[in-house]
Amino acid sequence: VIVKLLRLLGAAAFAGVLVGLLALPGIGSVGMAARDASDNFQDMPEDFSIKPPPERTTVYSADGQVIAVFYEHNRESVSLGQIAPVMQKAVVAIEDSRFFEHGPLDFKGSFRALVTNAQDGGIVQGGSTLTQQYVKNLLIESATSNKEIQAAKAPNFGRKLRELRYAVNVEKELSKNQILEGYLNIAYFGSGAYGVQAASQYYFSKNASQLTLPEAALLAGITNSPSAFDPETNPKDATERRNTVLYRMEQLGVITKAQADAAVATPIRLDIKQPKADCVDSKAPFFCEYVKDEVLGNPAFGKTAADRERLLYRGGLTIRTTLDMKAQQAAQKALALRPSRGKTATEAMVKPGTGEIKAMVVSKTYGDSRKKGQTTLNLAADYAHGGNGGYSAGSTFKIFTLAAALDKGYGVGTTLPAPNSTTVSGYTDCKG
Repeated sequence: VIVKLLRLLGAAAFAGVLVGLLALPGIGSVGMAARDASDNFQDMPEDFSIKPPPERTTVYSADGQVIAVFYEHNRESVSLGQIAPVMQKAVVAIEDSRFFEHGPLDFKGSFRALVTNAQDGGIVQGGSTLTQQYVKNLLIESATSNKEIQAAKAPNFGRKLRELRYAVNVEKELSKNQILEGYLNIAYFGSGAYGVQAASQYYFSKNASQLTLPEAALLAGITNSPSAFDPETNPKDATERRNTVLYRMEQLGVITKAQADAAVATPIRLDIKQPKADCVDSKAPFFCEYVKDEVLGNPAFGKTAADRERLLYRGGLTIRTTLDMKAQQAAQKALALRPSRGKTATEAMVKPGTGEIKAMVVSKTYGDSRKKGQTTLNLAADYAHGGNGGYSAGSTFKIFTLAAALDKGYGVGTTLPAPNSTTVSGYTDCKG
């Protein structure tokens, strides 16, 4: 009991310090401790860079079909206007109901959390505003090492203090709607889905603008603990959490009791859409490999290999190519009809005079080379693009030779002698 009382007194003192942190340094009534804490708080760096979170890169064919998607985090950022209003309201209701009323710090929420945490002896209740949560996610996403990631997640007051300092700066630079948009695009919703658009596409196979009340409440509840409230693996807990969100929305007057009751009575209906990633899921896997290796191997896309890889998987590129999907499908069909007899056929269709690749096909399936009939070796390309040293064109050139002969006036019935041996003269070596 004495320990809990001391913790409670400490929390009350810390709450007083928090009030001083946001006030001007030097206010005498704050006291020495609050003044010193305020000085340290004001001395923290303000130059918190609000960088956009990592985005997925999408590769398109000439007619706009998606050929491939590359990502480290499956995310597609959208504007607030592309997110259903009910989704916005659900997140605010459950995460920070006074978001549009307070500044970077919610004194009521923070004090309540401090008391709870002090009694428990650790951080069991957050009390963070949406702005602070946005800052936390930005710090995690911008981390370049495990040490930085752990520092951004550390369950201590030092981390909370740093988040608050940066939150002050963020609220100076961005409007509340901009912060809400940023949070909805950066938050993790479980199952590899980062941001509400990717989450909506994954769980419901629809855009975030089309979310219904039960769906929005489900997603809003997941961010608190993505693994515990995963609707795929823990449907019971996910349903209870969704209902908590719904009744919180009712309590705040965001929805009516009838709306809440109807949504609670609605069973969770998932329509899982697995995101396609890298070349394995591509409609044109070997051409996809060609594009991937072009980006990863070309200094135009970054000075170092690490820079180029970061750009491809985190840069949110839109790559438009010359691939003709009709030609690609025709080539794939043609090679599929060819008896393999243990051999591999390839085709690279290139537009003369421009170098535009219209189709690129290998008769084997793109996949594990250890399995029969599969390979990741792009036999239609060179070493720099996932292939090898190439192959002799062989009899393919007979048609070109015939065309040249006809152009020179030879008839199709012309016979040319082909002796067993011949002597060729008139050639010199590299030395002259």
